[in-house]
Amino acid sequence: MKVGDYVRIPTGRGSETCRGILLEIKDNPSDVVANRTWGLKIRKIVVVHSKSSNITAWAEHVEVIGESR
Repeated sequence: MKVGDYVRIPTGRGSETCRGILLEIKDNPSDVVANRTWGLKIRKIVVVHSKSSNITAWAEHVEVIGESR
């Protein structure tokens, strides 16, 4: 999975999903703070552009539909 891929992510409304272009993969800011204090694992989040808006989701829930070149 990389920036520019066409992906599917959950919308948070039941089993509904949406498709879009992956814009960014980054560390979850809350985990970064917790890692400094308690040494917890830092999870990744993604930002996807879909239907004229940007949607954030956990990276583990992303399904790649088409890869960018």
